[in-house]
Amino acid sequence: MKATIRSVIVLLLATIFIGACNKKEDEEEVVIPPTNTQLLTGNLWMMTDIKLDPLGISVWDSVPACEKDNLIDFMSDGSGSFDNGALKCDSAQAQVEQFSWQWLNNGSDLEVITSQDTLLFTKVQITSTTMKGKTKQEQMGGLVNVVVHFTKQ
Repeated sequence: MKATIRSVIVLLLATIFIGACNKKEDEEEVVIPPTNTQLLTGNLWMMTDIKLDPLGISVWDSVPACEKDNLIDFMSDGSGSFDNGALKCDSAQAQVEQFSWQWLNNGSDLEVITSQDTLLFTKVQITSTTMKGKTKQEQMGGLVNVVVHFTKQ
């Protein structure tokens, strides 16, 4: 009788132990996706394409080389810096310019405020490596709607 009780207890404990292990394996780890701010900050960004909106035609070839090597650094406190790169468009221009930024419309739009201008990028799409947003830019003698593409460096 003692052997039977002992066997039942061992079997019961083994069942509980195995069941507890299975519960841990079945539990899914909750992964919280990064916020737009987390994706934007902590890395340098470089403009890599400009496309006419809504046509999707690239005008990247018309962008001066001195603008293609610029780096943008967004800080989590809403500040940022714009490095004019090795090829400066204007030798009198500062190498690094400061700006502030903020998300608008629940993270859909990005506002960048420089000492000279305020840029608004709407319908921003951002991943861990790319970002694009719509804005108005001077092209072909007037303001046109464009989608500016950036790549994380």
